[in-house]
Amino acid sequence: MSSSSDTVILRDTFADDRAPGRVRETPSATGPQRLVQDLDGVIGIDHGALRFGYPSQAGWGRECLAYGPFEREAGLAFGVFLLNGHHSSQSLPPARPSLKRSLRRLVGPILHRLGILEAPQNPPVLHHAPALKENLAVGWYGDPAPASPVDEGHGLIVHALGPRNGELWACGHERTPLAVASDIQNIPLYLIVVLRETGAAYYVASLPQAHGSTAFPMMRPVAVVEDGAAPACYAVVAQSTQGEVGFRIESRLYAASIARVEALSAWCGSAHAADRDGEAWRAGRTAARGGDWTAGAAGAHPALLLHPGEATGLLAARWEGPQAGPRGVVLRYAGPSRHLAAVAADGQFQLIRAEDGRALAETPLDDDLRALQILDDGREIRCFLNEGVLLACAVEPDDPADGVGIVGGGCRRFEAHPRAVPIPAALALPAPWHPPEAAPETAPALDGPAGPLDAAGDWERSIGKGVFERTGDGRVRIRATRERPNPGRTAYTVPWANPAYADLEVEIHPPGTERGQDERGRGGLVFWQDPANYFIINTWLDDQFDGTSVSSFHRLDGYEDPFRAVWTNVGRRIRWGRPYRMRARFDGLRYLVSIDDEPVLYRSLQDIYPEIAPLRITRAGLAANWEWGDDTGSLFSGLILRGRHGASPG
Repeated sequence: MSSSSDTVILRDTFADDRAPGRVRETPSATGPQRLVQDLDGVIGIDHGALRFGYPSQAGWGRECLAYGPFEREAGLAFGVFLLNGHHSSQSLPPARPSLKRSLRRLVGPILHRLGILEAPQNPPVLHHAPALKENLAVGWYGDPAPASPVDEGHGLIVHALGPRNGELWACGHERTPLAVASDIQNIPLYLIVVLRETGAAYYVASLPQAHGSTAFPMMRPVAVVEDGAAPACYAVVAQSTQGEVGFRIESRLYAASIARVEALSAWCGSAHAADRDGEAWRAGRTAARGGDWTAGAAGAHPALLLHPGEATGLLAARWEGPQAGPRGVVLRYAGPSRHLAAVAADGQFQLIRAEDGRALAETPLDDDLRALQILDDGREIRCFLNEGVLLACAVEPDDPADGVGIVGGGCRRFEAHPRAVPIPAALALPAPWHPPEAAPETAPALDGPAGPLDAAGDWERSIGKGVFERTGDGRVRIRATRERPNPGRTAYTVPWANPAYADLEVEIHPPGTERGQDERGRGGLVFWQDPANYFIINTWLDDQFDGTSVSSFHRLDGYEDPFRAVWTNVGRRIRWGRPYRMRARFDGLRYLVSIDDEPVLYRSLQDIYPEIAPLRITRAGLAANWEWGDDTGSLFSGLILRGRHGASPG
């Protein structure tokens, strides 16, 4: 999506290293000067990325990077490429200090340096404001340090969602936020907000197969907001809080860009089907986009249809005047008996599947339907009624039916956008690190005779006192039960000839069959340089939490701080009684973890400890971690090694 008339205004890639607190009003790479609000002196630049440091107090308006002001105009696009610290970051009421906690905070580091304590385990002090679950904002605001990004300007906001990690909100000026994606994982994001004549359009991208987005270099349209705002505005990235109850990891901003994009300056932006001034709509009329309107039917209701030629991912419609009959929209239209219809009639809103007339979702609607947005990624439908009420449901993966349209009269604006459009070239946002495939290699046999894993072959127990044993049927079991769990961190590894890259994949069968059995899963993978330098990726499956996590713990230069562990809450992706595949790729600094092929966790070791040098991978293998509890008997099978002897794939 580019044009010779596009104008590049800003490209900031943070190549100028700066100590925390020394980024205020420094020049950007090209374009306007950086405007920085850094009340705690914690914003810095290192390793080609801006670092939002850990604040002393939670709250908006304390950590902000801004550019501007700019005169508001349609097609003005602000895009960033970033990695949020934790999407689940939130401020909580402060815990009452205890004598034990105070003593540990005082003497913990001393005992650690003397080798008496494995890790200091002293969380930093954070002075809490009132409970705050919105932690990151990116968008256009009337102030370079907005006091309430949820309620002002036009931005994408990350909201902590507990067991389901994070939720992405599209926010407009004094509008109810639209929860456009839930269960978003801790991986890099592209967030792009494009101003319109009134309001804005919102786009998201990430890694291949990431939940809630589409893969770079495409972007997914997720919302349009039609409202007014200040004529002058700033492009802003703001952080309100990081981590939770002492756990923390800083956010990283890799690039920020601003451009005037001709293709997005029209009233309907990236839409492939659109029309307005609905009084004149009729079959045969040529729409603003998408061809001619044709007559059709949505169940018993007549409909007007457009066929843009590809599946629609975002559909938005607005009506004027009192509702005199059914109102709604049609999507996935392939004929009178093959489509979905979202219709408000007789005080009820329903999402209906035409094949059997079944309501996939429904809710009472006491008011006229005035505005409707629908997000459709092929597997989930999200309906936003009158810019507030959210109705979501899972749907069958769809066919390529492209028809969309309206039901009822009085529609003032209608627009349908593809599921993915190109990120504007004028924004020049860099590609993410996503290593290509390395050829799989034969894994050290797991199907030998029953007995300890290190009894034969290349395997050795590198860490811990627990025992991993072959079961004799091609699997390896952590020798543990509820009554006698695995005794702390344990890892078995094999030699690794390629020091620059490792890619491990294994199927993990968690212990137990359902919640309430007190079974705990802590199984995972390990990358090893030597006893003082390694890190573990593990599952955290436990009755204590209505969800599951994938965690990474790092021992570097002989030091480990569990409050610098990095995790992501994966909801019900991992649960008792169902095996799952864990894959982790590591190039000595950066690592990417996937569960059943979905990327869920990404980080660089230099995000955690900026001065750390790349690790040399000498061994790798299977692990059970201690993470506030021990494993009670996970099973491993189907181990795949990639890159063990070959060159790094890049």
